[in-house]
Amino acid sequence: MINFNLKDVIVKFILSLLLGIIVISIVFLLNDTKNIVNIFDKITVREIFILFICSVLIYFGRFLKWCVFLRALKIKLPLIENIKIFLSGLSMGLTPGKLGEILKSYILKKKYGIDFSLTAPTVFVERLTGVIGCFILCMITSIMLNEGNIYSYVFFILMITVVSFIIIIFKNPKCFQYILDKISNIKFLVKKIEVFRNFYEGMLNLLNIKIFFICISISVLYWSMECILFYNILKTFNVDIDVINSMFMITSISIIGGLSFMPGSLGALEGGLIAVLVYKGISFDLASVITILHRFFAMWLIIIIGAVILILNVRNFQLYK
Repeated sequence: MINFNLKDVIVKFILSLLLGIIVISIVFLLNDTKNIVNIFDKITVREIFILFICSVLIYFGRFLKWCVFLRALKIKLPLIENIKIFLSGLSMGLTPGKLGEILKSYILKKKYGIDFSLTAPTVFVERLTGVIGCFILCMITSIMLNEGNIYSYVFFILMITVVSFIIIIFKNPKCFQYILDKISNIKFLVKKIEVFRNFYEGMLNLLNIKIFFICISISVLYWSMECILFYNILKTFNVDIDVINSMFMITSISIIGGLSFMPGSLGALEGGLIAVLVYKGISFDLASVITILHRFFAMWLIIIIGAVILILNVRNFQLYK
């Protein structure tokens, strides 16, 4: 089995959580607290409910993708247990690169005896298809707004080329056997040959062209829902920015935030979104509230729910056995 240190992941999560609290505190300190409170008071229960529904639909999309992965790996789980495992994994969304979400694979190993190296590739493929889905949406909206340039098109072509190369490598048994032969010559990796075989089997199933494009399509849909979430927040405060502009703003800033390699794009995404909103003529106080609301319903809410589910199911998941 691939080495997995649960305590190490929890420590990284706590550090990332502290970083998140610091970022939010800085946003509040840079604003007039009284103005912030007054702006929040304008939000109605109906509007909060709409934002909550958008948040649920975003993660319903991600859950569908997780189910597609499990089906590709021929893993069947009871629906309720599957939902618990999925939500528990999302509690680690603040770890660098969201790699903490590999906790799902750890739980599957502990509770159901499913090989860790078989399901671990789901984290990589989930991130890959998610990034592609976000970039596709960003490209479509940039074309519609005439915001695209030669560099963005070159980057898109380069990304497609790299993804195609990865698929070709994993779909070619000769290439994989060549890599295994090289690994077998490295003493400390010889014992891990079986792990690499299982990892390859998992990747091979997940990089099936049909499954890969289904997952990209699902990614485009849940990124669209995150954009609609943002648009609804703007509507709540009567901000005059249309849906297409909202989509371009969220997807482009998310891509830039992802390039910061900060856990959950903390700091980078908040700073970028506030800066763009202020550039659009929105007051700093209102831009800060919009950003905080978006981050809460797009990320923090599900992390909190996931953390509660994980704590309540520690014994059920047999994490300390």
